[in-house]
Amino acid sequence: MILENILLNLLNIRSITAKEEQIKEYILNLLKDKYKILTIRNNILAYNNDFKIAFVGHIDTVDNINIKNGIIENDKVFGLGASDMKAGIAIMIALALEFYQSPILWVFYDREEGSFIDNGLNLVFEKFKDIIQKIEFAIIFEPTSNNVELGCNGVINYGIWVEGKSGHSARRETYLNPFYLSLPIINFFKDFNLPDYTLEIKLKKRDFKLVYKNNSVITQVKGYNDFDKENSFRNVVPQY
Repeated sequence: MILENILLNLLNIRSITAKEEQIKEYILNLLKDKYKILTIRNNILAYNNDFKIAFVGHIDTVDNINIKNGIIENDKVFGLGASDMKAGIAIMIALALEFYQSPILWVFYDREEGSFIDNGLNLVFEKFKDIIQKIEFAIIFEPTSNNVELGCNGVINYGIWVEGKSGHSARRETYLNPFYLSLPIINFFKDFNLPDYTLEIKLKKRDFKLVYKNNSVITQVKGYNDFDKENSFRNVVPQY
């Protein structure tokens, strides 16, 4: 199978976080005749010989709409997860099919795009600790535009409640709109830029500069009439 076909097949498999069963089976069917396979939940470990190197990638995607899913235009492949990170998974599969006698551990893990607690690597580290401890060097095929990155941002999520007063949208005197009250907060984060943090290190007598990039962004704005039920009436200004 050529790399392009593998990627297009992966893109045609919907695999949002916690629903990776189908893509797991696709990968297993390609590798099962060439490797010793270990699985837990939708996580896959494949290997043959003693190894010190691991190639690692997550098989889930975020949920989004992509009207060009699985389409190639001007040498670019479009689709949900094409960059993050089904292209990386396709490369891993193609390499695994070619170099199945090499001393490499292949790790395909689930639920990366969700919470840290549910991340598939936690299960892999717990269940297959003896195997994971053999790894001395790992490459994760996250999208980096052909740059080498020594890590990636962690995430801290905060929720901010802005309280207004609920009322019928046709009667301005009945409500205090929390969305308008939140504009100063939205504008603050729109213009807020955290500086990069640079660390200089020496490794085997060579100098390296590591740059840690930070970002703060609003990803969701929703209105509620109470804490338990989403505001489902479009003619009602919510309280929060």
